[in-house]
Amino acid sequence: MRCAKLVVVGAFVVVACGPAAPPRATAPATAPRPSAEPAIDPRLEALLAKHEAFFAKSGTAGATAQPRPPRPRPAVPAKGSVPTKRIARIEAVAFNRTVSRGPRCDVAEEPYARDGRLCEDVRLPVATLTGDEMARVTGLLDAAEARIREQHASGRVVYRAVTHCGFDPHHAFVLYDASDRPLGTIVVCISCGEWLVRPASEATGEGEPAVMAPDEESTLRSILEAHDLGASLFRDEVRKELWDYVGRVYGSTREPTPRGEARRRARLAASSSGVAAEKRASTLGREEREALCRWVTEDVVPAYRSRSDGGARGYECDDHTEWLVDYGERACAERPLPCDRSVGELEACLRDLDEPQHLCVPAPASCAGLLTCLPGFRRQPKP
Repeated sequence: MRCAKLVVVGAFVVVACGPAAPPRATAPATAPRPSAEPAIDPRLEALLAKHEAFFAKSGTAGATAQPRPPRPRPAVPAKGSVPTKRIARIEAVAFNRTVSRGPRCDVAEEPYARDGRLCEDVRLPVATLTGDEMARVTGLLDAAEARIREQHASGRVVYRAVTHCGFDPHHAFVLYDASDRPLGTIVVCISCGEWLVRPASEATGEGEPAVMAPDEESTLRSILEAHDLGASLFRDEVRKELWDYVGRVYGSTREPTPRGEARRRARLAASSSGVAAEKRASTLGREEREALCRWVTEDVVPAYRSRSDGGARGYECDDHTEWLVDYGERACAERPLPCDRSVGELEACLRDLDEPQHLCVPAPASCAGLLTCLPGFRRQPKP
């Protein structure tokens, strides 16, 4: 049985873990406010806009009608070295993993569904690598295979480092032969410096997320950046700088600055679930409730949630009232909405609801009589 390997540098064990979620404002609720508002930094504002665009639903495959391919997508072989000599085309793909991936995408790290369509969270357009870029990618794979052969010949095999950090990839390279049959994939996590290569090979990590060598990370990242696929957004130093700036200028979800409140209002003013505003909540079908729940999840209270927590959060107020907030649109949509108010009224309330503190204090006027009818919000009975 193979055990996880760690990188040993001198007398120290080094395990590099990148952040598992996109940056969010984290200024604590008790942090003192400066007397003057911080200056707006045009460079960081442009970076923030790029970050928000990356994680928005607009511009993804899910927002575009995709024709179903005439035949299912052939599966990549489970094991073996990538046949680099047969590679005729390589696609570079970015996917945000925060909007719905769609019911067809049951493999979390892959950009394509089994039927051949792109997963709903894939950013468009997909990039096609140049000949030089293809040679750089195949060169990395060939070099990795050559190293493992040399190590076996010498009798001293050094396996790739495997960390136990959350593998949070947002980019992939898909390798095709001349008949457009997929030969392999390289799924890349820039923030944690790991890749997941399929088919599984001893040289590239045996089908597990494994730490990339510095030249592998820099090569793949530079190719992604050359195609403007947002790789720089996931570098630790960039994320920290952006996160700190957002906290200073816009505050946090729980404690926004005036600029933060104005920014949220402006963002939601032009946003809606897409369900007809005049429809009554109690008459909505499952698909309409799912659209409402998706809007709450992705626009109103965007939550970069762990897949392991079921997509739910709980809050307890000072009077011991408990609330459960479901961020998974499927579970959220299972419950009919028990009121005869219009979708437009629900959306107006949700635009004003500053989750989570408005669950525990008098709600905005637009939410009067609606807190028990909001998609995804459930009041738990007092013990």
